[in-house]
Parts: sequence; C-alpha cells; structure tokens
Amino acid sequence: MHPGHSNKKNNLSHSDDLSFVAYLDSLEFICKIISQYVNAIWKSFSEGITPHYSRNMTYVLNALHQFIDSSIAAYSCTKMPEGDKDLLHEQHGTLLRTLVSAIKISFITNEGIQVL
Repeated sequence: MHPGHSNKKNNLSHSDDLSFVAYLDSLEFICKIISQYVNAIWKSFSEGITPHYSRNMTYVLNALHQFIDSSIAAYSCTKMPEGDKDLLHEQHGTLLRTLVSAIKISFITNEGIQVL
C-alpha cells in the first residue's frame, strides 16, 4: 500500500464521497492519456530502440500509483451510492491498463514497482 493510505475500511460522508469520486474521475482521465504515452514509449523499447522519455517519470509513476491506490480504496468503501459503485465497475478497464502502464514504466526506467 502507498504511504499515507490506511488499510482500514473507508466510511465516507456524502460530501467526501462526491469529492473522492470527482478526484477518481480526474485521475482516470489523466491515466488514460498517460497510458497512451506509455504505450508509445513501450513500443520503441520493445523494438530495441532506446526510448526518449522525460527524466521526471517519477511523477508519471506517482499519478498512476495514485489512481491504483485510490481505486482500491474506493472498492473498500462501505458506504457508497449505487451510481458510484457502477462508475467504479466501469473503471475496471482503466485500472488494469494503469497497472500495466506502471509496470512498463518501471521496466523502462528501472524504477521500483510499488507493491500494494
């Protein structure tokens, strides 16, 4: 688990829930774009071409890890409206692509993979 996240079940108030869902939606949007970028870098890397990427990939990894950690935290919420649960279900694909992107970046940059 990422530092700053607890392992306990989350009980969010309605306003916290709205903010958390908006935060998760924003992270999902960013991760979709980042995943496309990572796939382009990975294609070069897998073809034996030295990929050109920013030295600040730590920030990219951080964004991916935030989405992963926040999604897992959302799944453990005990009080969440059905609509939000449906939204989380729809985000499964993005979560899986984000996990793969984080692994790819870790291979390319030799940055450690964070274990949840």
